[in-house]
Amino acid sequence: MIPAYNEEKAISSVLSQTRALKLEKEIIVVDDGSTDLTWEIARKARGVRVLRHRGNRGKANALRTGIDEASFENIVTLDADCTYPASLIPRMLKELERNDLVIGSRFMGKNRDMPVLNSLGNRMFSLMITILTRRRVADSSSGMRAFRKGLWNSLGMRSRNLEGEVEMTTRCLRRGLRVSEVPITYRERVGKSKLSPVRDGFRFLVAIIRTGLL
Repeated sequence: MIPAYNEEKAISSVLSQTRALKLEKEIIVVDDGSTDLTWEIARKARGVRVLRHRGNRGKANALRTGIDEASFENIVTLDADCTYPASLIPRMLKELERNDLVIGSRFMGKNRDMPVLNSLGNRMFSLMITILTRRRVADSSSGMRAFRKGLWNSLGMRSRNLEGEVEMTTRCLRRGLRVSEVPITYRERVGKSKLSPVRDGFRFLVAIIRTGLL
């Protein structure tokens, strides 16, 4: 399941990589109110189901839409900017057989293409979650993850935007669920980043505190 917002430069490549996987699958793209050609490119791709928000509602809301509409119980999320290796989806699904949440960890693999500020922020948030839940996590905010549809529905997720992943990770760890991390290679994104270090960093912090303490 691929949430996408103004990713016309990358979406075709991500879909090609995902379509090439030799497994039974349903590829869902949720276009979150893009103002470029993302929606047009995705809807022309063979074997891809495209859902569309008329306006930008935030990444977590795009995930919510896609998960609600998914036909399969097992869900794998992937960003639409070419940063994550779609080729590792089968491995993550295999790992999901004995876990509740599987995270594609950029800090257990090679993440040299991640901007320094983003890397420091992600490591800090993961450390905070580790302290609050007393369970270690290396990459709490990775957008590449595998889980069951029923898990998402049971978590009571409140996030709307990019903080959805850290909220999900924190909730799972606090509940004592089985969380596993698979090393992945992080690549430099294609196109312009939507992440605001200050605005989204604050949202991450609020989500962690709200979920980890309350």
